[in-house]
Parts: sequence; structure tokens; C-alpha cells
Amino acid sequence: MRHKVGFSLTLVVLGVAYLSPFISWSPDSAFDNYWKYGTLLVSIFTLTLLIFLEFNNLDDFFIDQASLVIFIFFCFFRRRLGTEGEIYFISLIALFGFSILVFTIYKRAKTARPTIPLLLFSTLLAGITTILFTLTESIRSLNWYAPYYFSNPIILIIRELVYQLSFVTIIEELLFRGFLVGYLIKFGWREQSAFIVQALLFWLVHYPYLILGNPITFFLSIPILTFSTSYIVKRHKQVFPSILIHTIVNVFVPILLSMLF
Repeated sequence: MRHKVGFSLTLVVLGVAYLSPFISWSPDSAFDNYWKYGTLLVSIFTLTLLIFLEFNNLDDFFIDQASLVIFIFFCFFRRRLGTEGEIYFISLIALFGFSILVFTIYKRAKTARPTIPLLLFSTLLAGITTILFTLTESIRSLNWYAPYYFSNPIILIIRELVYQLSFVTIIEELLFRGFLVGYLIKFGWREQSAFIVQALLFWLVHYPYLILGNPITFFLSIPILTFSTSYIVKRHKQVFPSILIHTIVNVFVPILLSMLF
């Protein structure tokens, strides 16, 4: 019963992820930010419930200590969007993080820890993925990157790191490479099949690139990222390395592209 509830919650967040672009495409940037926070609240609240639900079995979902710590940390320290009433969203997210923190301290989660060799390998794979992603993206014209990314590179890198970890990479990795794969395996799927399904769903959730006229990103770049993050989790059974790879790619690919154009 517990796994059925958890899998249903996972599907709810997946549904929100797939429908989100249709609603967020608005000329009103304030509405877009409100919707972004709304979907973020749903995602973080659901992930919080899933962590509570499967707390004694987090290893079965590849949730390691580092990914748990970084998820809690960025519930408190977040990139702000400047939206009116933003403090209410941030407070709720901090409340979710605080509840997991207290629960984790009380229960003392016993999950795997990333090793130094694993972190070094993940960083190397992130560098290779970033280069390949940049090469495929350089096929199309991206002149709009240049003026933005050379304003103040150091501050920009920090801002983008915080943004990615606040809104994108942690949530996507815990959802796709963590709970989705874990529940598919729980329901009798072979591990290989479970990873293939999540990879396809992760790839397809980036369909806005195709609609916006960026087929190279959709058919070449995203599959490269999908393969790297899926491979590292399947091989080492931990989500944190994929969070690391995903974050590095999302932050540094635009910077490298700005150097090319």
C-alpha cells in the first residue's frame, strides 16, 4: 500500500512537470514566476512526503546522504525571483525543509555516502558531458548568450548554481533517477527497463525545446545529459553524482557557448 501511494505521488509530480510549460507560457512574467513557485511547492511538498514515506528504505531509491543534505540545505538558502509575495512561498519551502531536517535528526537516516573516487569520477563525467552538450548546442546560433554571460562571470556562476539547485536539478534527479526508478523496480520491473523508462520520460519532458524550434537540443543535447545522469546512478546507486553532473552542465554550457558566439 505504501509503495502504491508513493508511486501515485510520483506520477502527480510528473504530470505537473509535463503540463507546466503550457500554463507558464505567458507574456506576464509575474504570472510565470507565480506558476514556477506553484509547481515548485507541489514538487517539494511531494518529495517531502515521499522521503517521509520511504525514510527507512531511501537506499532503494538511490537517495544518499549528500542528496538528502543538499535537498534540505536548498529549502532554506534559495535564489529569489523578485516576485511579489515571494516570502510566503519561501517560508513554506523552508518549513518543508525544516520538517525533513528534524525527522532526519530524530530518525538518523542510514543511507550511503558518496566516496571521493566517486565524486572525482562524477566531476570528470560532468566535464565530458558539458563539452559534448556544448558542441551539439554550438551547431545552432545562440548569439543571445554573449552579452549576458560576460557581465560578471563569477557572480553569475554563483547565481546560476543557486538557481539550478533551488529550482531544477535536485528536484528532477530525485524524481526521475530516484523515486521513479525505485518504484518501478518495486513493482517488478527489471532495473535496466526501469532506467530506460525514466530516461525516455526525462527526455520527453523537455518537449518545449522542440516546440520552440530547437530540435538539436531535444534530439542531441538532452539525450547526452540523460545518458550521463542515468549511467552514473545505475552504476553507483546514488543520486548525488547525477545532481552534480546535471548542475554543472546547466550552469557551464551557457558560459562556454557565450565564449563561442
